[in-house]
Amino acid sequence: MKMLLIITGVLLLLAITKLPIGFYTFLRIFVTLVSILVIVSELKAGLNFWVILFGFIAITFNPIFPIYL
Repeated sequence: MKMLLIITGVLLLLAITKLPIGFYTFLRIFVTLVSILVIVSELKAGLNFWVILFGFIAITFNPIFPIYL
């Protein structure tokens, strides 16, 4: 799990550069899936800060109903 979060962070840092649109589409899907994975694993401990934070991230990065900032 920790390695997956590190990979996600590196991909988000790469997003600062100018890359093809396909990378950003992949990034939206990847970040959403990792966020949902964290939510599922953290819900075992109950509703806490991380569940709420990653829920917000999953909603923001979702590829189905994009939120444009």
